[in-house]
Amino acid sequence: PTIYADKLVWQDRRNGNWDIYMYDLSTGQETQITTNVADQYVPNIYDNKIVWTDLRNGNADIYMYNLSTKQEIQITNSTWDEYGASIYQNRVVWQDRRNGNWDIYVKDLDTSQESVVVNDTREQNSPVIYGNKIVWNDYRKYQQIFMYNLLTNTETQIVNQLHQWDPDIYEDKIVWQDYRNGHHDIYLYNISTSQERRITTLGSHQHSAAIYDNKIVWED
Repeated sequence: PTIYADKLVWQDRRNGNWDIYMYDLSTGQETQITTNVADQYVPNIYDNKIVWTDLRNGNADIYMYNLSTKQEIQITNSTWDEYGASIYQNRVVWQDRRNGNWDIYVKDLDTSQESVVVNDTREQNSPVIYGNKIVWNDYRKYQQIFMYNLLTNTETQIVNQLHQWDPDIYEDKIVWQDYRNGHHDIYLYNISTSQERRITTLGSHQHSAAIYDNKIVWED
């Protein structure tokens, strides 16, 4: 599940295949967003727009549903796979296999302009976006966290350690899962101060961190 304001979205298999559903916490109303017999999964929501990965065309594409207009839009249309979309305002990012390995792409919904964020012979995946900043898992050295600023067109390596993945971002804070200590911990990086902070120190495994405002949640 993922949430924005009073709207909760998730992938649901009650009909025999994965569909996208939404629940409005303010009205108590549940809505089925997708009805195609193929699988739709890994949803993300921002404001009145829901994006997801869709298999109706025989490969993975990115689709979007506008809750205000009740229109479904195909964001990507190709024979290669696009997976794991994240949305913020008018921009959608995803991991893209058109070059034979996973790279990161972004599309401006207002201009319909699509551009590559990173194109490398090694894998980049699991992108998330907030404002003008995109963060992702990057395998060009080890498994590490990188960031791209769309405003300045600059790329930054957030952490130079072994085995970091599953980032999330809110404002100027990035969180991720980190294996530098021989088990999975949650770490935080402040973009404004360039300071890194270890969040969990329990000696056990903590996974799948998410951040909003001044709160971090994770699986433990």
